[in-house]
Amino acid sequence: MMIVIPAKRGSERLPEKNFIPFFLGESLVDLAVKQALAILFPTETKVVVSTEAPGYTPPAGVTCVVHSPDLCQSTESTWNAVEHACYTMGYFGTVMVLQPTSPLRSLDDIRACLRLLGETSQNVTSTHKGNYPNGAVYIRHWKRWHDVGIVYHMPWHRSCDIDTGADFEMAKSIFEERRNKQADAYVNAIVRAHNPSAEGEQIGTTTTGERP
Repeated sequence: MMIVIPAKRGSERLPEKNFIPFFLGESLVDLAVKQALAILFPTETKVVVSTEAPGYTPPAGVTCVVHSPDLCQSTESTWNAVEHACYTMGYFGTVMVLQPTSPLRSLDDIRACLRLLGETSQNVTSTHKGNYPNGAVYIRHWKRWHDVGIVYHMPWHRSCDIDTGADFEMAKSIFEERRNKQADAYVNAIVRAHNPSAEGEQIGTTTTGERP
């Protein structure tokens, strides 16, 4: 499998949205790359960032494919950039697309889509309502870009697709709140492990022990 992260720099409503700092200095592209690397289970899986702007330096294990700015026009489909990346890499198998503009998707969402692929061998598309894609996860067989296939439904709070500045700030707020809760849960687990008598104490916004 190859994971493609389409990351154009040009955006009519929010310029540079894929590359400006989103959380602790990391951009939307950085977060998508981290998810792609975290989900790698077969060692032969490739991770590619597809962009029209040279200058992006990918981390180890990731390839940056630079394409023509023409593929970033509003009239162009993302699948054209995906197909360009496939031809450039000489890869013509199953492709997963993780759009940077969906930073609220979880690793569990990605794993669930992979399970559906394994169970059905069909294309898989994440959605929020009905069969309309939310942009979070696409799994496609070669050249079957527009075949929705099996849909995987995601709740609204993980389905944000950033298009405007308001979308960016809302997603950032939800993301930060989620990370704070995860950090609180981690600290509480350490406290309980080292001090069993601390049951019921509260660290940050998370309460351990019995519910109030």
